[in-house]
Amino acid sequence: MITQECRPKLFREVSGQNLPKTVLKAICKSPATSPRTIILEGEYGTGKTTCARIFAKALNCKYKLKDGDACGKCEDCQSDISNSIYYEEYDSSIIGNITDIKELKETFYFNESLGYKVIVLDEAHLITPQAQSALLKLFEESPAGIFFVLCTTNSSKILNTIRSRALTLKFDLLSQKEIEDNLENIAKNYLQIDIDNDIIKLVAERSKGHLRNAHMLLEQYQMLGREEFISLYRSCTELYGMFIRAIICKRSDILSEIIEKLLHYRLSELKSEYELFVLNIIKLFYNENASDDKQMIFIVSYFKHKKNNFIDILNDYRNYDMFNSDIRFTSFMWLLADRLKQLTK
Repeated sequence: MITQECRPKLFREVSGQNLPKTVLKAICKSPATSPRTIILEGEYGTGKTTCARIFAKALNCKYKLKDGDACGKCEDCQSDISNSIYYEEYDSSIIGNITDIKELKETFYFNESLGYKVIVLDEAHLITPQAQSALLKLFEESPAGIFFVLCTTNSSKILNTIRSRALTLKFDLLSQKEIEDNLENIAKNYLQIDIDNDIIKLVAERSKGHLRNAHMLLEQYQMLGREEFISLYRSCTELYGMFIRAIICKRSDILSEIIEKLLHYRLSELKSEYELFVLNIIKLFYNENASDDKQMIFIVSYFKHKKNNFIDILNDYRNYDMFNSDIRFTSFMWLLADRLKQLTK
């Protein structure tokens, strides 16, 4: 299982997020002159809370590196920051009203001669506007040794008066390459499991840029094994390719089976991956990117002399209206099959 041990403990171990990491490291180098209220905004599973914990560690590391990252070797770096006097984390869904904020006020204070304390308010968008107003006063009155970090997936619900006084850092969804590298590192160095590139690629694709999703899928791979995992999580894009390959090979016997498998996915996912599939086909036709996907290369090679007709069929705007219900989607797939069969004659 993927435990806390697998989580990054230093900024240099965090996948992606180069801009937020660089800014947080810069604050660690000059904390006395830096903003003390920081908003970390981004979708779930992109590293916001992880970076907040590392930030607390790096702020107080006595042997930090020149770029501001923690050394990772001293006693403070080796200790669990979540049990440290330098770090407190609150779930805003639990302490989100004004009464809770007032009760917590006394616990926020800290003797700055001891170092710097980081107080994290997770899911900060869930704090009521009245409680946020109380927080604003707290931010302004707190000692210089306190840093407040608000982690949120929706910064628009944080009061403008707070946002105007805070430093906001945006956490982006991770690229497929960043997720693949992270999974390879965990599989090799922590889980000690054999995992091939096809599984790594499949997990990265299915995680949609959320590292937390990728870790959950990797755990499921451990439990299910390779074949069952692939059968459950094969991407829509791969199934679309199998669908067209079956048409080229005149295997009408397996078209129904592929459509049945596709219907296990959400319609929104079917549509978004169909759009991605069409885009990749077009890129391959016009040599805008290389591919090691044998199935895609086979499809493009087969239709290369009829590429404009093939693209027109795939990209017909009427196709996209068919992703509204399972019945309409099924109709679309059979309509697509009939139209593509004409090109195979």
